Amino acid sequence: MAQGIFINCTKTAPCPICGGTDWCSWFQGDRGYLLSCKRACRDMYNKQDLCGRDGKMYRFISDKNCQYIYEEAGQHDAGRRKYAGAGKPPVPRKIKYVDRVEPAEDGILDVVYRSLLSKLVLEDRHYEYLRKEGWTDGMIRESMIKSFPENDYARSNGYVPKPYKSSNPTHMQLAGDILDELGISSLKGVPGAYYKPDIDAWTFTGCSGLAMPVYNVDGQIKRLRIRMDYMGIKKCCMKNGFPSFKENGEDIYLDMSGPFLIKDGAKERIKLESFSGKVRPFQSFYADTALKEKGIIKNTYMYGCESKNHCSIYCNSGNNMELCIITEGEKKGQYSNFKLNVPVISLPGVNSYMLLFEKDGSGRCLLDYMAGKGVRIFAVAFDADRNTNAAVMAYYNALLDRLVENGYAAAGTEWSMELGKGLDDLLAKGGFPQFIML
Repeated sequence: MAQGIFINCTKTAPCPICGGTDWCSWFQGDRGYLLSCKRACRDMYNKQDLCGRDGKMYRFISDKNCQYIYEEAGQHDAGRRKYAGAGKPPVPRKIKYVDRVEPAEDGILDVVYRSLLSKLVLEDRHYEYLRKEGWTDGMIRESMIKSFPENDYARSNGYVPKPYKSSNPTHMQLAGDILDELGISSLKGVPGAYYKPDIDAWTFTGCSGLAMPVYNVDGQIKRLRIRMDYMGIKKCCMKNGFPSFKENGEDIYLDMSGPFLIKDGAKERIKLESFSGKVRPFQSFYADTALKEKGIIKNTYMYGCESKNHCSIYCNSGNNMELCIITEGEKKGQYSNFKLNVPVISLPGVNSYMLLFEKDGSGRCLLDYMAGKGVRIFAVAFDADRNTNAAVMAYYNALLDRLVENGYAAAGTEWSMELGKGLDDLLAKGGFPQFIML
């Protein structure tokens, strides 16, 4: 494929994918100048389009010899690039997996996760949160969303302040009850579950919050995702009506949107490294840090397994199948399905949209299956802040381009930010998106 010399990334012109100042390089290919990122594979990036660190969109082309190949979207002019250095790049380090446990098939996971959710209840604080977000009691019941409890160590060591007291079983009790109900002896292959040899028992990992089902195209629960409530991470006490802890001499408060300070009676959102993100995959996987530095991936959870990222399809009988909405986030996706009466595909993140185009053994992707169910138009409904968030706008436009290029009828969506940031916010206020056909 290469027709010319490699142009290495440098300190003054780092790799826009991983930020590396060496090892990665540009080279002349059939499609113009392409980027070879040697760390994307090592660091387990998904095979998807990415918004680079330079704010530009990079389209995934292929993987070869443990390196990922990208092109800058809309850029094929090599003369516009000014990079120094040349030479043949070193051979990238190969990754070795040790004792890897693959997730069980969807049919098995559906049985286990339905059993798990049936044994959990929705805590009062989570019920009140959903009601404030516009959910009706009927929607809450039908959603199967439940409260996932704090881990067993946090529950027994004062991480959850009074008056909060979980009505749910401990993680170990939950695992034992599932095994008893299903008449099985192992939860191997179930993301979120792992075995503790010191006490000869299965249990679950995972943070506390809202446990949200992730459905496949056949309506089976293939994964769970946790919408964090941030309990169980720091020892808290109640202060000013909120769970609170001290950090660098300041009172840090918590609610469902994360940590904040109280300044002049108002909430001021802050970012803390240990509180990154709102939604996490329900998985029992954490790579051994020392071995990972050597290129060896070994899970620290015995017989645990990784969840990875998955789309969720929210579709009910009676839905109008001609239009399918594509948005980001399970809570947003399920709420929008209830309100709009059309199928909704939720992405785990706006940067994960290439999951829509991944083909299975039959050569079909998720969009093909939805088209087979009658969908004629796919409408992209990312958050309204994309007009001020360059990364979100880049993914929004790139997804629309991919839909058109692959022969699908596509539409964009518009609404005023004043009516709500997300599609669910808009619908909760009685608004409706404007659809713009491409």
